[in-house]
Amino acid sequence: MMLKFDVEPNQKTTFRLTSQKSRHGVSVTATANQYFGLWSTYPLTSDFVCIEPWWGIADSEHSTGFLRDKQDISRLQCGEDFLANFKIKFF
Repeated sequence: MMLKFDVEPNQKTTFRLTSQKSRHGVSVTATANQYFGLWSTYPLTSDFVCIEPWWGIADSEHSTGFLRDKQDISRLQCGEDFLANFKIKFF
């Protein structure tokens, strides 16, 4: 599953997952990411779920294969910097 957000520069987005059996869980907060990837081993059962902040996405099956056509790619001008970070909290 991929979740997409409209974000402004330096905007923080938090994804929170809480257990149905207890009040425990995890939250992932990232800055200026447009996507969160959420995956597990479905249809197999497993003891985990992966939550990943993404600053870009993989190509779709309809991709041209050209970097210039890549969906939601980050572009930097010569000399520009891009700083990305995220925070994970367990509760």
